[in-house]
Amino acid sequence: MLQRVLNKGLLHGSGLVKKAQQSFRNATRSREKPKITEMSLDDSRRISFGNNSAIPVNYLHRDKAFIEKDVEYAVQVGQNFTKRISENGIDLAGKTLLDLGPGTNFGSALYLASLGARVMVADRFLAPWEDNYHYEFYARLALWIKERLPHASTASLDRIVACHDYPDDAILRYEATAEDLSAIADGTIDIVLSNAVLEHVMDPVICFKELFRIMTSRGIQFHQVDFRDHKDFSFPLDFLLIGDIEYEKIFKDVNGERGNRWRPIEYEMLMRQAGFSSISFHPSCYAEDDYLKIFMAKLPQAFASKYQSFSINDLRETSGYYILKREMEWSGSMAQRAGGSE
Repeated sequence: MLQRVLNKGLLHGSGLVKKAQQSFRNATRSREKPKITEMSLDDSRRISFGNNSAIPVNYLHRDKAFIEKDVEYAVQVGQNFTKRISENGIDLAGKTLLDLGPGTNFGSALYLASLGARVMVADRFLAPWEDNYHYEFYARLALWIKERLPHASTASLDRIVACHDYPDDAILRYEATAEDLSAIADGTIDIVLSNAVLEHVMDPVICFKELFRIMTSRGIQFHQVDFRDHKDFSFPLDFLLIGDIEYEKIFKDVNGERGNRWRPIEYEMLMRQAGFSSISFHPSCYAEDDYLKIFMAKLPQAFASKYQSFSINDLRETSGYYILKREMEWSGSMAQRAGGSE
């Protein structure tokens, strides 16, 4: 399947890589922070797709009403990553861990810190401290861990709560895109995690090169990626019907929140080109058959779409997670793919 991508020239012959790199350079020339507004996160996602000056979600006011659910979600994500890390025979204690694109809070990273990891976060739009939200959020998260994980340490969370801020000895923070992690030295990160982040990056080509550069020789990465059209999950592939020029403007106007449209088969190739030898993709969500039939009937009429040559099997997978390692640990022509749900 991956060789078929090369034969089609989707990554090189069409000039897609060059277009993506130019798009990234143009989009990052000026990144002045918008002012935080009094708006809920749910509203922000709706409004982001309705105007041409979208405020990044991470800069929006956080409503205290969401704190309890946000703590539950941070714990859930932390537990899921802990499970995957453990399944790969890795002890978190003493490991240097990067959470890429953590969002409005750093709860999942700090959950992993309580299990012994030395954590840092990097985000293109690094969420600022907001005392009326973050103080209570981290206090509740620390309490949850103390009550349920007696072996864990909440030292980092306790420092954050005491300081009403993010001291460097609790968590390192970098305001950086996934395409420019130059603040992180080569070969220093043992574990990289991201949750619904890589579908939003401007330039996946450079992104994967950076992710490869920063990891240790025995490092490992876990990336959950949602490949659906974020405008409406009921129509997960509809943005593939739009031509490159038109969609490039749409993508920039909403700060990449709608998704960059790259498909799993393309990401695997880019990961391989970046240097990863061990690539495992685990699909967890698929486009429904009835929807796929309707979509595939529309695709031949979408003359500006570069996805006309993709097969239904190339497009069926809409979500899943990758496990990436520098060194080959099993044989295979390009990448190991694991079917079934998580």
